Amino acid sequence: KSMKRLLIEFIKNQSNIFFFPEGNNSAYIDKPFEEKLQPGAAQFIRTALSAKNKAKIIPIGIIYTNEKNSLGKIYISSPIVLERYKNTLICNGKEHSKYDDQSIQDLICREMKTSIARAKSS
Repeated sequence: KSMKRLLIEFIKNQSNIFFFPEGNNSAYIDKPFEEKLQPGAAQFIRTALSAKNKAKIIPIGIIYTNEKNSLGKIYISSPIVLERYKNTLICNGKEHSKYDDQSIQDLICREMKTSIARAKSS
């Protein structure tokens, strides 16, 4: 029920949603990044796109350090704008692929990996 309410608020532009792929403190520690981002994120976004045709995702990277008393660094990347046009997925104005969960998942992973690399180098 809470996810449905959140989705409705997101569609009405009344809330923002943050997805954090499983990191180093989980059973997914040895998995590649593509397996850390759970498929429910893509399903959620596809459902939102079915209702409003456009969703903005802002990748946020958290880089933890070993410095004493450090809470880490946060990197906020440029938005990923996903749009649905019939059965085509458009990412940041460029036509990409079929409009399905796997295509959405692949695009989100690729864009988030780019953001993480930028955060680590800054």
